[in-house]
Amino acid sequence: MPLAARDYPGELAGYGPVIADIARRVADHATAAEWRHTVADPADRRPILTDVTRRRPTTATRRAVESRSPIYVFPCCRMPAVESDFDHRVSYAEGGETTEANGDPLCRHDCCVKHQAGRTYRILPDGRHRWTSALGHTYTTTRDPP
Repeated sequence: MPLAARDYPGELAGYGPVIADIARRVADHATAAEWRHTVADPADRRPILTDVTRRRPTTATRRAVESRSPIYVFPCCRMPAVESDFDHRVSYAEGGETTEANGDPLCRHDCCVKHQAGRTYRILPDGRHRWTSALGHTYTTTRDPP
């Protein structure tokens, strides 16, 4: 059975254990946090895996994404990537890692549209992005800034 991290409680340093909802709220507001997690064997509670992750990209990861895609990857958006949010292709909440391979620049508005309106996208072999709306309409970005 796969782990669903969003269903498990967390522990806040200096405070102690908190329910999953509180842990999620704190995580949403901790923009520069480093997350340490431990997976324990349910039988004897011994650690199986301990790792450190980040929800926000490092400076190096962000620069690599901005270099690869100098403008937002949403169709018709002309804003530079340096003014963008880091969007996880596979959502962080669904296990997506904060890596160059899993990130693209999106403005806050288009990031919300993606998640709330059910839009998805994929990268084409030539580096363009093909977006699909909830109704099945497709839109393809250009590679160069307009």
